[in-house]
Amino acid sequence: MPRDHQPRAPERVAPPAAGAPLAWLLVAPLLLALAAYARVLHGEFVFDDLPNVVNAPAVRQLPAALRAFVPDLLAGRRPVTVLTLALDHAAGGLEPFTFHATNLGLHLLAVLLVFGFTRAVLRLAGAGLPAAGRGGSPAARAALDPDALALVVAGLFALHPLQSQAVSYVVQRAEVLASLGYLGALWLLLLAERHGPGWRGALAYGGALLALALGLGSKAILVTLPVAYLLLTWAVPGPAARGALTTWPRRLALLAAPVALIGLFAARTSRRLEGSTDAGFAVPGLPAGDYFLTQWRVVATYLRLLLWPAGQSADWAFSTSHSLGEPAVLLSGALLLALVAAAAALLWWSRRPAGAGGPANGGGLPEADRLAARLAAFGIGWFFVVLSATSSVIPREDVLVEHRTYLASWGVFLALAVAAERGLARLPARRRTLAALLLVGLTWSGLAALTWRRNAVWESALALWSDAAAKAPGKPRVHLGLGNALLARGEAEAAIAEYRLGLATLRADAAPAEAPLQQNLGAALARAGRPAEAVAPLRRALALDPRSADAAAGLAVALLAAGELEEAGRAAVAALTLRPEDPVAHRVAGRARLAAGDDDAAALAHLERAARAFPADAQVQLELGHALAATGRSGEACAAWARAAASGAALAEVRAQAAQASELLRCPPARDPR
Repeated sequence: MPRDHQPRAPERVAPPAAGAPLAWLLVAPLLLALAAYARVLHGEFVFDDLPNVVNAPAVRQLPAALRAFVPDLLAGRRPVTVLTLALDHAAGGLEPFTFHATNLGLHLLAVLLVFGFTRAVLRLAGAGLPAAGRGGSPAARAALDPDALALVVAGLFALHPLQSQAVSYVVQRAEVLASLGYLGALWLLLLAERHGPGWRGALAYGGALLALALGLGSKAILVTLPVAYLLLTWAVPGPAARGALTTWPRRLALLAAPVALIGLFAARTSRRLEGSTDAGFAVPGLPAGDYFLTQWRVVATYLRLLLWPAGQSADWAFSTSHSLGEPAVLLSGALLLALVAAAAALLWWSRRPAGAGGPANGGGLPEADRLAARLAAFGIGWFFVVLSATSSVIPREDVLVEHRTYLASWGVFLALAVAAERGLARLPARRRTLAALLLVGLTWSGLAALTWRRNAVWESALALWSDAAAKAPGKPRVHLGLGNALLARGEAEAAIAEYRLGLATLRADAAPAEAPLQQNLGAALARAGRPAEAVAPLRRALALDPRSADAAAGLAVALLAAGELEEAGRAAVAALTLRPEDPVAHRVAGRARLAAGDDDAAALAHLERAARAFPADAQVQLELGHALAATGRSGEACAAWARAAASGAALAEVRAQAAQASELLRCPPARDPR
């Protein structure tokens, strides 16, 4: 067999020294990414960060997260993501900087892995070998440089603004962690192929299974990994590399354990999602067929955002498609079908015999062009395969979410990079390098600027929801989010207006949003000093969701403020039935019983629980003092009133009442804390 057809030829491609200078240039996109994401390092927790980070018991208790790791992994949950969040909490409490810094660090690690994985794929394709072709043309002489192309692709991956949601949205680190597992498992499977059945191959194979398991424990996108692996090993290898890899029977045998692991995970996840209204086949009003048709438009939108990242939003208002005859569905389907056909044509073209049909029919193609065609075809296929985990027939409540493109985008970046390289290869050598530097520099800096600008919305909940509401004014959830952000800043009247606007935009498919809108409208009205108006929306919220302890507690507070003590007491008891340790409900129940005067001991028990939860609340201390005095504990009552009177945050009326009660009970003067 001639030397240039020996099966181990790919191992001689791109010696280590050749790639070192270009690898160091990876510092440039990494620094640009640091600059683009720096503004969000102190950003607030937003959206799903609140239930999954701020209010998640597992995140606040690292030992519990460690104990639950294996059971949750076997149950198809996301214990890897939860564990990283718990480690952040253990290191810095609920300081957002720690969580955002970890997200950014994981993204930069993913960029490094993308660089290495891309270079491995390019070498598998034959990049770095001298190009062959007819006529000594520039295209024939120019070989694809695996290090340069990997650098370009890694830079696009690091800096594209569509990646910002996965990086800047704390809880969506799940996407980044899963992507790390995905790329790591694929790369290690390739190494296992190359090293064969020896100890190196076994070590690589074990590492691939571990990366797969950890990736699945971050997010379920790794269910498509076997398909991506088969596509990679079938479509990408050049003629020499095919002989260096394993046989197809052994390749399928290598996939046996990963497929079994994925099957077990998928079965457990499906069982866990039975009846879920967020994901699965029980999402209200979203049959699998409608979701599938809608995803044609969604995927077309993802492609548009990758090519022209304008109009991004944290909460898209994207209508559901119900018929194949809809023009938008037909156009999107035609676009996606054209891309698949183009990938198939490129792959077929790249594998034609060197002299078949003559130049007019593609004969005598330069090997560099064949290589680029294979890579572009694989990149297109990768995009569809990775997205199929979320953009196929299994419905999700949110049909379009930007972070889902995080890993899928790599395929588009690869296809664009090799296409641009082939275009530049047609230029004279003296102009080629300058043009490449200008193109890469302008693209990277432009993307970094766009990402920095996009990250402005992740600095605060108000910025995020203001942007989302401006882009989707007819979606109730964006008005709920904006109202919550305004209420958190003390702007109750503005929040009331947003909640009412959200209620005005309700449609049949948005009905689940009514309960939180009504509940938060009632809370805002109560905070604005309009408790009588707050009662009706809170009653409506509780009617819509009878299991809502928040709505029941809010109703109790509003009734108490409106002077309806008896009803307030009943509402508080109902809230405590739903959530026995609710301190707000204990406060209302204690106040109501204290005012009724029928059970001072029970009132005291409720108020003591409330005081433990709100030790700095002057109103609670005032009421606790009254309950203590009613049960004959005068000394403790005087201490509680002293705390109320000394509170700098207390209203003047509360301080005056505490001082008056102390005087009536003839409490000793409070000690000067100095």
